[in-house]
Amino acid sequence: MTDIVYVDTNPYLDLKLDRRDKYRNLGELAFEMLKRGRDCNFKLACSDWVIHEFSKYVVKEELLEELEKFKQKNKLIIVYKTLEDWNIAKSLSKNHPDDALHYILAKKSGAKILCTRNWRDYDFITAESKILVLDPEAI
Repeated sequence: MTDIVYVDTNPYLDLKLDRRDKYRNLGELAFEMLKRGRDCNFKLACSDWVIHEFSKYVVKEELLEELEKFKQKNKLIIVYKTLEDWNIAKSLSKNHPDDALHYILAKKSGAKILCTRNWRDYDFITAESKILVLDPEAI
């Protein structure tokens, strides 16, 4: 069975804003990760929360174009947040409830991997959760 990877907002922003850190082109790393998914290495899970966060920085149609590539290959899972999801997220992390919501939505999608650049904000995740938090280049 193909793994499901939930990608939070950061890798999409790395790609669309061509972000870099001191040593690497983060946009290129995000592109390569998404290419591996399009090449049938995994199914992509995305949420309305990712789309909302993304649209604060970039026109959301740019993200929707990327998601369409997965949809055409029947490799896209969309999950939607609820008030209950948000309440659980706030109880999981007082410092990073937005990221906790990504975690809740990743679980809801059936993902085994949560892809993010800011994995330190997911320190509330325990080994029992059975979700790995990985950088794009590790997928």
